[in-house]
Amino acid sequence: MWYILKILYIFSHLIILITILITMKHISTTLFLLLFALPVFSQFELNVGFEADFKFNDKTENLVPNSGMLFYGFNAAIGYGITPTFRMGIQSGGIFTSGEYTEHTSDPNTGIITNEIDVEAKMSMIPMLVSIGTTVYSEKMRYFLEIAGGPYFVSRTFGNTVEKGVHMGFRPNVGIDYQLTNNLMIGIKSHANVVLTKPEDYRPQGYDSLWGEPGEKVIFLGGASIGLTYVFL
Repeated sequence: MWYILKILYIFSHLIILITILITMKHISTTLFLLLFALPVFSQFELNVGFEADFKFNDKTENLVPNSGMLFYGFNAAIGYGITPTFRMGIQSGGIFTSGEYTEHTSDPNTGIITNEIDVEAKMSMIPMLVSIGTTVYSEKMRYFLEIAGGPYFVSRTFGNTVEKGVHMGFRPNVGIDYQLTNNLMIGIKSHANVVLTKPEDYRPQGYDSLWGEPGEKVIFLGGASIGLTYVFL
């Protein structure tokens, strides 16, 4: 029962935080007001970690041929605790995957395949996100819930062909930190990366625009990460 009340407490704070952002016209205005106009708890922290993300829809699975079901990467964040239960920050990092496919060269007269070449394919996504979150402390444990949003810088390469784009997306996080020392924490969190694209962005290799499906609009990844947090007291 105690844990249920704690989770409800976290969610109620998150709703308040989202309401603040919606009512403000500009995120920069919100940041300025929260950082400089409110009574300051004034606690900076730096977090770095490694993550693995599963591909959760067809568009994401078909981004890079023969690349498996995972993206791998790292994440980094700077957080600012305004109160013991409310923080803001900036999140970044990178998630990557790679694979390969075979290109066939055929005789134009007979259609017989005369050569095969293995071509490397790879993809990366670099987020630059602004986050808000709420936390609850219990002895050496810290429970947190965050939501972040902003641009994702996406690049996909098929051999010598490169596709690049900047797309808006968001990233919810929920996790637990354990205090190792006064300044150092280790933690785990689960998260999702939801990147908004157009149906024609990042089509599967060999896509036929004449017969292909319209396509999905979202790149959807969900996974977990483990990391360290250093708190500047």
